[in-house]
Amino acid sequence: MTDPLARALTAFALLCFAGATTLAQTSAISYQGRLTDAGNPANGSFDMVFDLYDSPTVGTGTHIGGSVTQSAVAVSSGVFTVSLDFGNPYVSARGRS
Repeated sequence: MTDPLARALTAFALLCFAGATTLAQTSAISYQGRLTDAGNPANGSFDMVFDLYDSPTVGTGTHIGGSVTQSAVAVSSGVFTVSLDFGNPYVSARGRS
């Protein structure tokens, strides 16, 4: 492309695309889980609280960020899906080993 106008338009289009991609990112994640009641798949509406820890082992690790509360989560045949946004807890977790 030797035409200056074509170069400028291409550069402008690339900058617009890069900016739109950056703006579209959020810290929210979609989480799907299973809930049982006395060993059976649960059904109904439940209030849930989600926490984030820095260890995969239950009962260990450090709690990161705040809790996320979801009210009236629909559970069908034990399966539920929620959108969780803990913000960016990894900034405060830097330097941990």
